[in-house]
Amino acid sequence: DKTQSSPQKIVSNPAPLTTPQFINSRYTGLKSFRRIKPDIRVLIQEISKSPVIVAHYVPNYLKFYSKGVYNGEGCEENQMANHSALAVGYDLEAKVPYILIKNSWGSQWGDDGYYKMAIGSLSNVSGICMLAGTNFNVVPEFK
Repeated sequence: DKTQSSPQKIVSNPAPLTTPQFINSRYTGLKSFRRIKPDIRVLIQEISKSPVIVAHYVPNYLKFYSKGVYNGEGCEENQMANHSALAVGYDLEAKVPYILIKNSWGSQWGDDGYYKMAIGSLSNVSGICMLAGTNFNVVPEFK
């Protein structure tokens, strides 16, 4: 039968998978990074100096966000972080204090690609949806 494809070559010793070296990469400009303490106050202090990469739990409700301050609907205790984004600002004087986050889902999503996440009480070190309660939050340092 001429419709059969030729056999695929099987590689018995494939090359090991490696992680790209982003640090000191001429493509990213990333020089280094440092982790910050999982505390909402520390996160706010760091955001005042530069953007911070944050990891947090995103429930299905957030997919439908379009404007306003997201209050954490759908967040539950002991959830694992399942999303990371860039915290770029905050407003502690707003009616509902929030952290401004630039998402990676494009400008068609949310409020032109951003969302405002309520931070609740500053004494709550886990924040809402674990925004500041993970050890994954890092401050990137560029060349």
